[in-house]
Amino acid sequence: MARVVFTGDLIRQFGTNELTVPARSVKELIQALSQQCPDAADNLMEMAISIDGEIHQQAFLEKLSEEAEVCFIPPIGAG
Repeated sequence: MARVVFTGDLIRQFGTNELTVPARSVKELIQALSQQCPDAADNLMEMAISIDGEIHQQAFLEKLSEEAEVCFIPPIGAG
């Protein structure tokens, strides 16, 4: 099961800063999280994703190990 760590607005949307989700790929992970919190689905697809400390800009097809730690990284706004 992947350990998902949330930051920023995602903590508020999911009601926690960490979840454990059964998923073998980022695609499965996003589908499971989208079912749990439909309002966050679009946001999740737009974020960079860190898998075990390695940042991926387009991680949708990346595989996840049983012990994977996944962090969703919100876009940095320019000001």
